[in-house]
Amino acid sequence: MRRFMTLSLLTSAVLCGSVFAQEPENPNGEQKQEEKPRYVPKDKITSQEYKVSNERIDKIQALLQKYYDERKDLENSSVVSDLRRDIQAFVPVAPEKKADTRSLIAIKDSLKDQVDKEFPDQDKLKKTAEAEAEKKFPLAERNQEVKVYYKRGRRIYSVTGRYYGFGYGGKSITLSPRKNIPWFELQPESKALFDKKINAELRKKYVDEKLAVYNRQRMNYSEKLFATEFARIRKANEQLGYIYQNGQWVTAEMILKQKLPEKIRLAKERAEKERLEREAREKAKREAGGNNPEGEQKKDDEED
Repeated sequence: MRRFMTLSLLTSAVLCGSVFAQEPENPNGEQKQEEKPRYVPKDKITSQEYKVSNERIDKIQALLQKYYDERKDLENSSVVSDLRRDIQAFVPVAPEKKADTRSLIAIKDSLKDQVDKEFPDQDKLKKTAEAEAEKKFPLAERNQEVKVYYKRGRRIYSVTGRYYGFGYGGKSITLSPRKNIPWFELQPESKALFDKKINAELRKKYVDEKLAVYNRQRMNYSEKLFATEFARIRKANEQLGYIYQNGQWVTAEMILKQKLPEKIRLAKERAEKERLEREAREKAKREAGGNNPEGEQKKDDEED
């Protein structure tokens, strides 16, 4: 167990090393440019696992933009039908079969039996760990031969002898032949031989570590199963024509209904802006003509 914990700490140190490592000084004295966060549209999934869905969303939005740029009447049912036809060329607008729309929790629950089969009965593991802990950390009885470890200075020593009990005031233990070892010099594992509270703590720690390893392995196995199952569901739904957007499976028709009103609004705003600009130009032209009567007379003479 110690070896496992040591390896875990070393692994964490390696993984975190880049975080705490000091950056080398810039010899040219140039200020380092901060990396700007990459813009990701709100309605897109960033994971490469959803590449098909992302591409479909991009294509639908690109078609809408094309119709908008070409100034097609997006409120006209015939134009919208053409738009649906263009979308249908690369993804079904309304898939015939239903998608697997189970929630993430429902998918996880469906895998519980498989997880339980691979990692059965935690209570049994706990009982086994408790039996191991009792054997690993026994309580010594009087006249029982024991081996203890104690630290004196910088060195750790060991001694074997019969345990006769605590010394005066409970500040040491007595081993044969006439060997008194101060309590504060004993190593924790050796103290556990004689102190019920310390013994119980070490046993509990041993059991907790066993259960933690078990639960971690169970969790990793569960997550692996879930990832495999969700990838299968994703592939099947996308083959049917569905699109994964904002954590839900939707159709191209649903995305079209989401995006179309915004394009219609923008088209109306554009038309209104152009109308106002046109009226402003016409007004300016009229006013310019009214302020130059000689110019107007000359123009009329030329026409005559």
